[in-house]
Amino acid sequence: MRAGIARDAPDVHFARGFTLISDLDGTLLPAPFSNGLGHVVHPPLSAGPAFAPLVELLRAGATVVAVTGSQFGTHRARFFDVIPRELRASGRVLLAVESGARLFRGCERSGEPIEDDEFQRAAFGGRRPTLEPALVDELVALGRRGLRRFYADLLTRGPALLDGLVDDAHVRAVVLDAAAAGASSDAPVSLSQDVVPRVEVREHGAAVVFVGVPSSLGSRYFGLAPARLAALVDARPTGRLCFDCVPVGVGKAAVVRFLLERGVVVPGRALCLGDRPLGNDEGLAQWARPGAWRELPADARACVGDAERKAGAGACGPQACGPVPFISVAESVALVPPFLRPYHASGNAHGSAAVLWALGARLAAAHAAGAAAGALCGCLLYTSPSPRDGLL
Repeated sequence: MRAGIARDAPDVHFARGFTLISDLDGTLLPAPFSNGLGHVVHPPLSAGPAFAPLVELLRAGATVVAVTGSQFGTHRARFFDVIPRELRASGRVLLAVESGARLFRGCERSGEPIEDDEFQRAAFGGRRPTLEPALVDELVALGRRGLRRFYADLLTRGPALLDGLVDDAHVRAVVLDAAAAGASSDAPVSLSQDVVPRVEVREHGAAVVFVGVPSSLGSRYFGLAPARLAALVDARPTGRLCFDCVPVGVGKAAVVRFLLERGVVVPGRALCLGDRPLGNDEGLAQWARPGAWRELPADARACVGDAERKAGAGACGPQACGPVPFISVAESVALVPPFLRPYHASGNAHGSAAVLWALGARLAAAHAAGAAAGALCGCLLYTSPSPRDGLL
């Protein structure tokens, strides 16, 4: 008999349109793995469990907004291009990259990605946020020091350094294999995904990324001690092995705010999904806080109906909900802030697949009932210890 925990999900108005805002790595995309030949394979969305239910959700009329810290080229190939062309051309597939610094959507004729210049103007005054060259150099030096310190500790303490903090077998294998080299020399500046450890300097100074320390340990080894750096850089653990440094003001929250202002995201008709609500998905998770109702743009507040206001007052579950709920698929509840733990599904891409199948079933039911169906409330999400058991 499967053990499970019932969770109250917030009210979501499927019959009037629905938007999913989701992280990619660790959430929708399948986990990377070694091919045994010294290369790390980063599978596309179509190779993982979330692909089929995501396509079904799109075919049912939902909008999907994927937000990642990675570069456009990488996640165009892994996410955007594997979505069927007719769905990309519908305008309901969006991809935000570089931690929310750039936003793309499909061309109506070809389905090819085109950059949303309006987002750049609205969020950043038309100027692409960048790190100055001298600041990039300083961050590279800081990253190299942190990487060497981590690998020196790993050589000294061995796997015990990771116990209780890193459960992912692939991550453990990668860092243990790299320990000797990582402790003896500075990490190279490289964009090759086969090189670990490394420091990535993104195009035009969009970001500096330290790769090679498990995200659960990132803050320990890469603290931005100088106050001057903290005033210029937003820095946080991301994915499984990364620590991102981006210009202040860049973040996933900016994407959600822009889409709220444009009516693509409407409170009560949207849901966020991610695996690092205490890390690089904090910009998505913040909209689930009850106090986030006060942060809504004026146009978004004007769209909020009676049912959504009731949800904000606490009608959606055991505690008050924010305007855009968040479901966590982190591998451990320890990675989830207390206010989101009732909405923790676990399982990474497997947990996301289960959430998406459940959402698709509710959206199909809403369409079958007709647009007057209103809110579909009180959904119970069941999670089990095994993410492959799913979420019913």
